[in-house]
Amino acid sequence: MPGLPVAEALRQIVGGIEDEGCTARIVRLRSTFDLGVIGLTAAQLAGSGIGVGLQAEGTAVINRRDLPPLACLGLYSIAPLLTAEMYRALGVNAGHAEVVALVSVEREACVPDAPPVDVEVRG
Repeated sequence: MPGLPVAEALRQIVGGIEDEGCTARIVRLRSTFDLGVIGLTAAQLAGSGIGVGLQAEGTAVINRRDLPPLACLGLYSIAPLLTAEMYRALGVNAGHAEVVALVSVEREACVPDAPPVDVEVRG
């Protein structure tokens, strides 16, 4: 990623979510590289119904589970110019949602042939 390493972008997004008192979950979506679908799938998996999609070059989106893939809440499409502070703000914005039960949302969003894989980000 030209502007900020993807690991740092993830750290900042997670930090912003945690700043709002929420718990972040990171998954890797292997079935597509379409950012709209990534953000929507993240929202469908999230207990809050709000998800952040991030591509390797740094383009990011915030989506809500009941919106179409590109009818997003926020889009950061100028990846080379984004700073750590901007990614953190994206996380803060995503963390404003109310938390709901995770189990039923995750069960409904399961795809047998290409399940998301949990990823652990270490400080």
